[in-house]
Amino acid sequence: PEGPVVSVNHFNTDSQCLVVYGTQHGRLHACDLRARREAWVLEMPPELGLLTAVALGNDRNWVCAGTSRGFIALWDARYHLLAKLWRHSSRSTIHRLATCARLPLSSAESPPAPLSFVAAGDNQVAVWDLAVGGACRQCFRARRTTPHDVVPTDADAVWALPTLDEVRLAAHPRARMFSFYDLASAAANPPRLDDPRRAVPTVRAIMGRISNHGTSYLLTGGTDCHIRYWDFLSPSRCFTVSGPPPGAPRPTYENPRVAVGGVACAADGRFFVCRDLDIPDPPPPADI
Repeated sequence: PEGPVVSVNHFNTDSQCLVVYGTQHGRLHACDLRARREAWVLEMPPELGLLTAVALGNDRNWVCAGTSRGFIALWDARYHLLAKLWRHSSRSTIHRLATCARLPLSSAESPPAPLSFVAAGDNQVAVWDLAVGGACRQCFRARRTTPHDVVPTDADAVWALPTLDEVRLAAHPRARMFSFYDLASAAANPPRLDDPRRAVPTVRAIMGRISNHGTSYLLTGGTDCHIRYWDFLSPSRCFTVSGPPPGAPRPTYENPRVAVGGVACAADGRFFVCRDLDIPDPPPPADI
């Protein structure tokens, strides 16, 4: 059995009307509605974990898929080949994927790229070029603090950007992707989906709009029951749509310094943070 369907997409070509869906145990199916037959099937290596998210490229020539172990696979849909394989630095479940060809910060002359929004890790969404990987292009993160917390200023420890680490593909499609040691470790820790009730919140839903002329934005929703509106260019235009309890301080959005390769860099607009504050403690009773 392939397990439940975790994602469904649809697109048309000159000759086909395809529904692409992914099943939990790692198969990507493309069904041609015009011919009423299956056009192709792609199989994810089982050692990568359970399939959790699928997204199609804007040009419909590539497909990206995420797993419960933090892997992101880039498939060439024309030749049905696994082109690239990455692993998220958090090693956590890939909850959502969405694709685009350019970002608002990109120049008009820059060619289209296989860009993907990845919801993974601790309440954050980041954007990568899946042809390059490495450091993310832009990151949006929410962090809850209490009035008693002392926020460290070490950019390398607190505001390190997530990365995509490349995984070397086997020379032959049927060859093992990992060593026997890695396979034994995977067998000892079977893939499982994250518990939505866990202490650290995660983003579970993303949508947005990217425009060269109008407003570009990203909407996120997660297990912390917050919906946030992120502007790509300025933290002052970001806000929380819903979620904070009555009496809680208003969330703040900022563009802090980040660490790239262990070196603290100036804030350059590619990392936005939402700080959520808990309801402050009531003042002590006055002495009579």
